[in-house]
Amino acid sequence: MNLKHMMASFGIFCLFLLAWEILPPLAGVPRYIIPTASQTWNEFLLMIPRHNLARHVMSTLAMTVVGFLIGSLFGAAAGYLL
Repeated sequence: MNLKHMMASFGIFCLFLLAWEILPPLAGVPRYIIPTASQTWNEFLLMIPRHNLARHVMSTLAMTVVGFLIGSLFGAAAGYLL
């Protein structure tokens, strides 16, 4: 990926964030339905210390890996039997 493509991707990302920040309030959409990007970011920063976000992320990651391994083993066993 060259610099031109990276800059285009970054520009599209910035336009997306700008639209997310401006359009919901302009359309009259309530905050509890579509919060703006800055409101979402601020809530994320509050959740890190207040709700022990790292512990929940690690728990979810561990359960995802365990579920994937169990599913893979059952899938491999079923494929072998077939």
